[in-house]
Amino acid sequence: MRKIFLFLPLVLVTLNLNAQKIHLIADAPQRAEAEKHFTVKYIINTVLEGNVTPSLSGLDGFEVVNGSYVSNTSSTTITNGKVVSSNNTVFTYVFMVPKGGVYTIPCLTIKTELGEYYSNPLPITILEKKMIPQ
Repeated sequence: MRKIFLFLPLVLVTLNLNAQKIHLIADAPQRAEAEKHFTVKYIINTVLEGNVTPSLSGLDGFEVVNGSYVSNTSSTTITNGKVVSSNNTVFTYVFMVPKGGVYTIPCLTIKTELGEYYSNPLPITILEKKMIPQ
């Protein structure tokens, strides 16, 4: 009976870690200049391992200049004895749009062994060069 009680906390901790809800969000500027490069980061709140396949959809008007660059970040904060840890995988792309207008930043789809994840669409205003104050 004592062995069951020692094993139970380990099972509960494991179930809690596997129950984490995974989110993929896009982070980008609200405005950029036509024909200038700007960076978009797609952040997923877990460290991805194994076969990971990112793909962009809806590239209408966008040119991919560089990317994807992949990085992993981890942080741990201890406040009043409470430990909070976060692990992220970041996919970074550099885009360019040749003409001014309002666009939607392409969504990123990530296929992993855990499933498929989709980023949020983000609007961006591309300003013509002559509209940028000097």
